[in-house]
Amino acid sequence: VVQAYRVWKQGAGKVFGIAKITFILFHVQFLVGLILYFVSPKVVLSADMFKSSVARFFSLEHAALIFIAIAVISIGYGKAKKIADVQQQAKLLFKWFLVVTVIVLIAIPWPFRALGSGWF
Repeated sequence: VVQAYRVWKQGAGKVFGIAKITFILFHVQFLVGLILYFVSPKVVLSADMFKSSVARFFSLEHAALIFIAIAVISIGYGKAKKIADVQQQAKLLFKWFLVVTVIVLIAIPWPFRALGSGWF
């Protein structure tokens, strides 16, 4: 996001290389999370998941937000690949990746949200 903003505003540099790395790492992290989704004891795949806010968050809300983030980053990256002008590409990547960043920040089970887990 920061590199895309710099290239967009300053008009110098490259942004697509780091965007590609971000895109790949985001998808790898998604695959790791998908594996954890099915083996984690915090995920309850039954009607009981709506009774507990912790189970609902990990079973439904977190997963849905990350699926949306994957879709948004894929669409933004795909649109940016089609643009030849580096500055316009950076502007597009900045906007789409910023949206993804906000979605991911909302999806994180922060300790202050009292979802039954801390960072360590």
